[in-house]
Amino acid sequence: MTMFAYTKQELSRINDPEPSETKDYLNACLLDLMEIISQQRHTPRSALELLSYMRRLVRFKPLTPLTGEESEWATVFDNKQQNRRCFSIFRLNGDNSTAYDSEGVLFSDDDGQTWFTDVEKSKIPVAFPYVPPNSPMHVVLNTEDKQ
Repeated sequence: MTMFAYTKQELSRINDPEPSETKDYLNACLLDLMEIISQQRHTPRSALELLSYMRRLVRFKPLTPLTGEESEWATVFDNKQQNRRCFSIFRLNGDNSTAYDSEGVLFSDDDGQTWFTDVEKSKIPVAFPYVPPNSPMHVVLNTEDKQ
């Protein structure tokens, strides 16, 4: 059975009490993608590797380590630069020792139902070469932290 056939079979089993145009559109997109992957004749292993690349790319995460080289930086304010390859990475005054990931930590104050960043607390220091993680660290705040 191809991945496309398997996907089609599994999608047909979903009994959604609230169908919507958005869900129908996403299912059609998923079928399109799985058809392409099936036509490319991926093995399960190569499909997983492809998926790992896709997960990084749809999050705008680089596939190779950031180097901190000058060509990776764009000035966004007078003394602040943003990395061209990973938009959550910043540095101050053109100095790599000040580099940080602005999305290093996400916080929740509703037991993980929603997540948010904190301008200061979400920052984690970056040293080059740097591989941004696939997802940030998640911290659930307890009631004392909320006050």
